[in-house]
Amino acid sequence: MTQNMILTINPGTTTMRCGLYERDGAAVKPVREDTIEHDEKVMAGFASIADQFDYRAECLSKFLAGTDAVGRLAAVAGRGGMLSPVPAGVIAVNQALVDFALHTPRYHHASNLGAPLAFRMATAAHCPAFIVDPVSVDELPPVARVSGFPEIPRFSFVHALNIRACGRRLASELGKPFAKLNAVVAHMGAGISIAALKNGRIVDSSNRMELSPFSPERAGGLPPMPLIELCYSGRYDKATLMKQLYGKGGVFAYLGTKDMRRVEAMVDAGEEQAKLVYDAMLYDLAPEKRIPC
Repeated sequence: MTQNMILTINPGTTTMRCGLYERDGAAVKPVREDTIEHDEKVMAGFASIADQFDYRAECLSKFLAGTDAVGRLAAVAGRGGMLSPVPAGVIAVNQALVDFALHTPRYHHASNLGAPLAFRMATAAHCPAFIVDPVSVDELPPVARVSGFPEIPRFSFVHALNIRACGRRLASELGKPFAKLNAVVAHMGAGISIAALKNGRIVDSSNRMELSPFSPERAGGLPPMPLIELCYSGRYDKATLMKQLYGKGGVFAYLGTKDMRRVEAMVDAGEEQAKLVYDAMLYDLAPEKRIPC
C-alpha cells in the first residue's frame, strides 16, 4: 500500500485538532479534518496531563475510524510541547522525547501530548513522527532576556506553531518572503500569546505562561507585590496556587467556564458580570500596550 498520507495532531486544553492529508505532487490536499471538543468536566477528572494520554488516543482512533490511513501514513506530526528551549522548525520524535514530554516537561500542558500521540500512531504505521514549532521555541535576542532581576531572565514560551503559521500566511498574502516579515501576531485560545516577528523570527513575546493577557483559563501577568503576599499568606500550597493561576484563572475564575461561546451567550443575555469580564479580556489583549512594532 502506498504511504502517501500525513496525520497531524494538535492537542489543546479543551480541544484536539486532527488533520489527515494526502500528498499531491509537491503539495498536500485535505482528506479529513476535525476539531474534537473535550467536555470541561471530563478533562477536570484527570489528575494530570499525562493521565489524559489514553483518552486522547481513543479520540484520535475515532477520528481515523473508517479510513485506511494507518496503512498509508508516510509521517505523523504532533504539536510540540513545553520542552527545553529549541529553535523553530521540525524535530524528530523518539522514545526519549516522549518520556520527557509526558513525565518531566518544563511545565505541564496539553501540548505535551503532541509528541507521545504522534509517536504512538507512527509506531503503529511504521513511519517517522515529528513535532513542529513547539511551545518552547526560543529566538529571543539577548536584549529581550533582561528582566530587571538577574536571577530571573526572560525566556520565550509562546504559541509558536500558530504564530509562525499566521506569519507565513500573512507573508504569502503580502507577496513577500516569510524571512523578511515584520509583524505582531496574536494567538487567542485557552491561552493567549502576543508575539513580535522580525524577519520571520519571534524576537519578543508576552510569554504565554506569565506575562500574557488573561485568557479563558489563565491569570496572565499579575501585579507582583500582591502575588508575593498571596504566596506567603498560607491560603494556598504551591501546587494549588499554580493551578488557580494556570488552569482555573482568567475568565474561568470569574464566570466558571472556559468556553467563550458560553460567555458570549451570557453577554447577549444581558449578564453584566460576563460583559465586564469579556470586555476586560479584550482590553487586556491590546498589543500596543506590550510589544512595540
